Amino acid sequence: MLSYRLWLLAATLTCILPKIILSQPSAQTFFPASIPLAIRSPYNSLWYDSQAGASPMSNSWPLFWGRQDILDVQTSIRVDGETFLLTGIDNPLVGDASANVLATVITPTRTIFIMQAGPMNVTVTFTSPIDPSDWVALSFPFFYVSVEAASLDGRPHDIQVYSEIAGGWLSINGNTETRGIQYKTNTTLIESVQFMQPQRYVEYSQQAQDGEAYIAMSIQNNQTWQIDNHEVCRRTFHDKGVLSNGRLPTLPLIGVNVTVFAISVDLGQIQETSAPQVWAIGFARDPSISYTTPDGEILDLSPYYATRYPRANINQAIDDFVSGFPDAQRKAIALDDAIIGNASAISTWYADLVSLATRSTMGSLDITVSTGTDERPNASDTRIFMKDIASTEQTGRVNPVEKMFGALPLLLYLNASLVGPLLSPLLDAQDNLVDPPYAAQDIGLAYPNATGTHGEHNQGVEQTGNMLIMLYAHARFSGDGSLIYKHVRPWQHDIAANFLTSVDYSTTSQNVGQTTSFRPH
Repeated sequence: MLSYRLWLLAATLTCILPKIILSQPSAQTFFPASIPLAIRSPYNSLWYDSQAGASPMSNSWPLFWGRQDILDVQTSIRVDGETFLLTGIDNPLVGDASANVLATVITPTRTIFIMQAGPMNVTVTFTSPIDPSDWVALSFPFFYVSVEAASLDGRPHDIQVYSEIAGGWLSINGNTETRGIQYKTNTTLIESVQFMQPQRYVEYSQQAQDGEAYIAMSIQNNQTWQIDNHEVCRRTFHDKGVLSNGRLPTLPLIGVNVTVFAISVDLGQIQETSAPQVWAIGFARDPSISYTTPDGEILDLSPYYATRYPRANINQAIDDFVSGFPDAQRKAIALDDAIIGNASAISTWYADLVSLATRSTMGSLDITVSTGTDERPNASDTRIFMKDIASTEQTGRVNPVEKMFGALPLLLYLNASLVGPLLSPLLDAQDNLVDPPYAAQDIGLAYPNATGTHGEHNQGVEQTGNMLIMLYAHARFSGDGSLIYKHVRPWQHDIAANFLTSVDYSTTSQNVGQTTSFRPH
């Protein structure tokens, strides 16, 4: 059974990967054209453009998934007064050097860069936690950036570390007004950037215009922060190894000037870090989905983590995420070892493919809950939505059936219970429909607005077959037959009656741009 699952995963996962991921095989290692750094939601999706001829990560900006915008995560280490970039570009010029990237490792949950910065060996790790059994953690759209360093010459060195995000995490729209906030809980230093006028459920170049971006770090000695112009913050750290603990009273428009939100730590004279230096970075939205029920009621659905951390308690969620890094790291390593071990039994290339696909698949999902009559998040009413992030359109479809089918093997492998809430919105939308007599393609054309099905299409055989297989697989692997029992459809009769005679059914593949008719020849 395990071998069958892994074979099916290899055969189908590629259809849900974004187009920017085109592998370049090598006899030595794995060289994808884009490397996933961190993917935690459709709107928190960070990539490194690593195609042939690209600059190393230590001289490149992380990008949003479609390369349409920079998602600034500039991370630096200062060694004996000399500053080395680990991620990002020295622009505007402040005199930072680029660390030498020695190796890159991609696992299902992590991307790891091994670098040399002067006399220090440095490991930079982007971790996207995936805990299939804990849907609160799975739905929390934050990731970790961690830095570890060790002396190559056996001597202690004066070390400071730095990381930042910028206002561009909110929007590529240069006319966007934002505000910056800095505060502390009992355990965590937090900086956030917010829209002055958020637009609920609106995208601009596929970035959500209703979220908040955060950077956070555990409070510790010799820690400083700053919210200011990018050149000011970077030059301050470059020259002094500390930040000002101050912020601009008002922020300029995103397109007028780049404002960054930075946190640094002075580690003093060390031979090696005693523990990783960890920043948590996130992009949070609540509500996250506009869902139109079959009765026409429009619901604002909240992220699943709101069942533990209501909207007003995001600080506690950030506290727990930051302090939970050791446990999250342990779980990430265990899951990586399990997936890579199973996949490597087939081939190392297959293990590479699965490592590349796992974050992309899980990061395309929003796990949501409705609000009960008591005005509290209702964990018993859970729906999962997928954005078609491989779409060539300006907006992504909601729960695209063929992409869900491509993701099915991984979801079954991780936790088959995820499949039911993903199928339910599609099934609910079609329960009372007589026509068309086949399965819908999706439940909306503009994520995150799940507006329902939209009439006839010419992929009836493909999409109906996909739905029937997913229903059966969910029942078999989860042991839960309630979806099949509840949602009885006449689709199978339509296939039997029309498959051999219809000239209207076809199948499409966006990746190759071809349409194949089912008409007999």
